[in-house]
Parts: sequence; C-alpha cells; structure tokens
Amino acid sequence: MMSFRGPRLQDTKLPLSTVWLLENLAEAKGRQRPKHGSKTELVEYALQNMISPFGIADVKRLCPNVSRDTIRLVMNRRRQEGRLEMIEKGRDAKWNLKKGK
Repeated sequence: MMSFRGPRLQDTKLPLSTVWLLENLAEAKGRQRPKHGSKTELVEYALQNMISPFGIADVKRLCPNVSRDTIRLVMNRRRQEGRLEMIEKGRDAKWNLKKGK
C-alpha cells in the first residue's frame, strides 16, 4: 500500500493541486481530535473545545462512545483542579471553563 507521507508524494504523477491538498490534509490531521486512544483523552479534548455554558449531554454528543460516568469523572476531576466550574446544579447541570487554566 502506498503512503502519501514524505518524498513519495512528490514522485507521484498527481496534479500539483492534489499534492498540495493531500499535504495540507496530512498536516491538519495532527491537529484533529484523537481517533484512537483513551476515552479520558477524548473527553479532555472535547472539554477544551466546548463553548460555555455546557452540560454533560453536550459532551456526550461529541464523544458518543464514552459513557456518562467517564464524562462525569473527567469533569469532576477538572473541577477539583480548578479548571472547570459548575454554574447550575441538578439534572440539567451547566458547566463553565475557567479562564486562564
């Protein structure tokens, strides 16, 4: 199987615009959310990119393969670290990211 990494891409007979697009996609792939790895890391990534205020259901929509218990565990850990605050309690609890942490 041919890989599009490294100098092989320039050696192919693809149009220059396609080569450029594939190189940019490969570079952007490093900035995307992790596809494999621990579920905690997926939740951490989702929390870093949430728009406040948000609830557990919002995080669950971004991480459908992660259980609510895992999401709750990560959120409570971040709250104890001072990086997240609960602004509404109860069934529809709302959370805010703390600035500067």
